[in-house]
Amino acid sequence: KVLTQRITRAGEIPAFSFVPPGVPGYQQQVLEFADWDQAALNQAAQALYAEAGFSEDNPLQIEILYNTSDNHKKIAIAIAAMWKQALGVETTLRNEEWKAYLASRDEKAFQVVRAGWIGDYNDANTFLELYVSDAGVMNDPGYASTAYDDLVKGAAVETDPATRGQMLQDAERIFLTDAPVIPIYFYTTQHMIKPWVEGWVNNIKDVHPSRFLSVGDH
Repeated sequence: KVLTQRITRAGEIPAFSFVPPGVPGYQQQVLEFADWDQAALNQAAQALYAEAGFSEDNPLQIEILYNTSDNHKKIAIAIAAMWKQALGVETTLRNEEWKAYLASRDEKAFQVVRAGWIGDYNDANTFLELYVSDAGVMNDPGYASTAYDDLVKGAAVETDPATRGQMLQDAERIFLTDAPVIPIYFYTTQHMIKPWVEGWVNNIKDVHPSRFLSVGDH
């Protein structure tokens, strides 16, 4: 929430699920801490940090890789500052140009990497299929879960829509529990449309053919 309110500031939707809103017939599986206040979040994070064996005398040292972009840099700096303030994590930042960054991602040469994805079609599968164990370079964290694989691959051949939807929801719940990625926000688009423009209809693909647009009286 802080990143979208103070860093990106373009109406992005804070992400507490992996599959974005707007997918017909699909119920997002929301992280359990979505409604917690900051104090509760910090307390839980500090407990997990200590449980993992880290402390003020033994801080976690980690690196964030991101591709060149002022916005990506701002987000990485903000995350590093939050981790430092709340937990004591010592974070270094590594910036690479696009081709080098892609090579590092493909080779899994990172500890934490910034990434994004825009679905190819309006269905939960276009997000969840990225992380089946044999997805290759698309599976950035190298995530592998037999239970997850079985659900996503099973959904791909399931003909009953309700059963298929439930299988994908179960898969997303497993994915969020295992936490191979940290969702940050869902993209939005911004447009300035005069009130006399007619035929403009918001849609999830953000496609607005000019043949459907006209200028009304004004």
